[in-house]
Amino acid sequence: MLTNVALGKINPKELAVYYFELEKGYTKVTKLKVDDKGRLSGGLKGFFETDLKEFERFLGAKKA
Repeated sequence: MLTNVALGKINPKELAVYYFELEKGYTKVTKLKVDDKGRLSGGLKGFFETDLKEFERFLGAKKA
């Protein structure tokens, strides 16, 4: 979805992204803003980039 925003296929105002996290036994929900380049305001806490080789391996597996 974010890629399509960056490509201009989706208006960022038409997309809602929510981040859920557990905080002191309660679920905290935060709405993240999406800019016109498909980026999320503040990024995603605790989200780690996928290793490129592993991602390529995944894509290759999906083609099979």
